[in-house]
Amino acid sequence: MRVLLMASLVATTGLAARPEETLQFHDWYPGFLPGAYGRTTFTLTLAADAGVTLELETQRPPQEQRQCFNPGDWAVDPTAARRLEGALRRATKGGFTATFPLAQDEVLTLDCTPATRPVHAAGATVTPPTRCSPCYERCTELPRWRPASTTLHRGYACRLGGNLPRLPERPFFSASPGVEFITGNTDCPPTGMRAFGPPRLDWTVFPEGTTALREVTVNLLAKKDPRVHTVLIKRHGHAVEVTEDDVHFATTTRDQPATTEDLQHTLGLSCWTEPVTVHSKDVRFQPQPGPAGDVCEGQDEVAKSRAPRKVSALLCRPTRDGHTEDEPLVFMPGAIIERVDVDADCTHRRGLRVLPSLEAPTFGAE
Repeated sequence: MRVLLMASLVATTGLAARPEETLQFHDWYPGFLPGAYGRTTFTLTLAADAGVTLELETQRPPQEQRQCFNPGDWAVDPTAARRLEGALRRATKGGFTATFPLAQDEVLTLDCTPATRPVHAAGATVTPPTRCSPCYERCTELPRWRPASTTLHRGYACRLGGNLPRLPERPFFSASPGVEFITGNTDCPPTGMRAFGPPRLDWTVFPEGTTALREVTVNLLAKKDPRVHTVLIKRHGHAVEVTEDDVHFATTTRDQPATTEDLQHTLGLSCWTEPVTVHSKDVRFQPQPGPAGDVCEGQDEVAKSRAPRKVSALLCRPTRDGHTEDEPLVFMPGAIIERVDVDADCTHRRGLRVLPSLEAPTFGAE
């Protein structure tokens, strides 16, 4: 009996002596549909004793950055702040239950157990299927995450008892700064989680030497000169020089943004690999008829050339002056390529081709 009593006391003392933990979970809706939008951060503090607090803070980007997955500016909504205090009961297997009294005799509970979940990289974006809506019809396409890879993230899978605005029924809390749950841009939105924080920068994904991209954008109806944008990257060891059009950046640190000489502007690239088709210099486009035989049914024209090849390209999301863009740039490591985007009214002509140099004529000017 004495042995059993001592074991019980040790177990009880061990539970009570666990250190304070701060856990976070973020719910992020970029505002693709009318109504409220923004990011709500839930901070759960497990005290060393039997106490627990849950704090809510909501931030919103300006209206002009609505529908961006990576807005650069945020403003706190002071009217949405809230703090709850409650009781904590720890479980012997590392889980816990947090109970919070609400108004009018209502109670909110979070019943949480240790778990791992797949999480996308910070800054990742998600788009819905292009040809169907999984809400209303059979759909064989899946939402597309960029980058698509995930890593397993440790935390607590929780079941929500009661109702708290913006907190999903099954939140996933983890050590601060935690992860964020993203709602996508359809009436049946694709969702998932990504790491919270800025995208990871690493210039060493570019090989020694020169890598360059030239983007040519044409609108045939506008009857204006093509818009040409170039990015040239030269790397030697940890020394990197970037020339974007006529602006020069440099860095000697692998995971920090490159800066202009006057230190007024910065540029960082967060990159991942994806397979793409790169064409030879003679690329051309062929109209594709839709299901009804009409070439103007939203189908892109197909790129063709004498020597197309599938390569592992670098897709890089730029962060300029602290603002991360959703649309990535495309690079072929150690080579010079041109990305062509022609708006031909009812169709688009899009493709990549290899260039001998940046001095080569732009697409359509040969």
